[in-house]
Amino acid sequence: MTKRNSVLVIGFALVLILAVAYGLAGEGFEIFKAKTDSGEESVAQTSEFSGWIKMMRSHASPRAGEDWEVTFMTQGKGDLEIIPQDQATIDHLSFVSLYCGEDEIEPEISKDGVILVKDWQCDEKLGALTHNVSVEHKHTLRFNFQAYYAFAYNSPETVTDSFTDRSKLASWLGLETDTAAGKVRLAPAPLRAFVTSETWAGDLGGLEGAAKLCQAAANSAGLGGEWVALLTGHISICNRMTQSAGNYVLLDGTLVADNWDMLKGGSIYNPITLTENLEVVSGSVWTGVGSQTSLCYMPPSGSDGRCKDWYYSGEDVTGLRGHAGWYLGYTTAYWLRATPDVACNSHLMLYCFEL
Repeated sequence: MTKRNSVLVIGFALVLILAVAYGLAGEGFEIFKAKTDSGEESVAQTSEFSGWIKMMRSHASPRAGEDWEVTFMTQGKGDLEIIPQDQATIDHLSFVSLYCGEDEIEPEISKDGVILVKDWQCDEKLGALTHNVSVEHKHTLRFNFQAYYAFAYNSPETVTDSFTDRSKLASWLGLETDTAAGKVRLAPAPLRAFVTSETWAGDLGGLEGAAKLCQAAANSAGLGGEWVALLTGHISICNRMTQSAGNYVLLDGTLVADNWDMLKGGSIYNPITLTENLEVVSGSVWTGVGSQTSLCYMPPSGSDGRCKDWYYSGEDVTGLRGHAGWYLGYTTAYWLRATPDVACNSHLMLYCFEL
């Protein structure tokens, strides 16, 4: 089986899964970010949606000279526009191909690298866009389809080059430079986060079991990467997460926190309300964290609040929780710690962070 046929088989299987999840055969409910007539972005909700776009493989780290393939799915008919978000993306990417299933599409491409396909319709098939990458760097593409949008990006964690020209070094943004050694180092790639679409009682199989639930959710959505649950038990979550100097973002690129220092302080820009399936949800989340202002806070010795280290689902013990989304008039203040605590037989979501 060829590589493309393998991708098509996987894509068709994902379509079947989404057909059940989104109710494509009948009525469904979906929430997406949409563009209003005024150009502002808002949340659109429809009981019978006419279309959507969903990224299937949006992030990669290709080396210079390698191809970067972005896979995505759409429902409905409309103009598909793919827009480079910065000059580096324009300069470093060369269009290779665009497919809808097995059909190769010839798009219009502007001098600024904007790709346009009029009346795109690729229902129940996998779309695949391929560029060749000439320089390892952070690249971002925005996909506009009907009223909806999504992002794809690549950003290798580090890049070393033998530049010695100060003007070249100065032309790059977000780089750590060592001009004496003539080296360039990219800032760390963004780490992604989501909240699970499923809920569980307090018996999560311990911290390792919770991490496996996050990994399974990520795998089911084709996100790639390694994932861990933001969950404190007998050890703090701060000992299990990647403490990055780079950004933490939602799956659509929305900024959550500038870096680890901001995140561990309990302050975030936007609530973690986007699931692995890019659905917007709101509700309680198991955290085991006893503070609104410290991700690393451990409950006092002798107290539980962690459903017996996340191996217990009885109603006689309570677990510490946070809240994803709107709660008591705030969208982010209670994301780590909300009150009251809830019984361990309650079914709550999990926050999942990329390692």
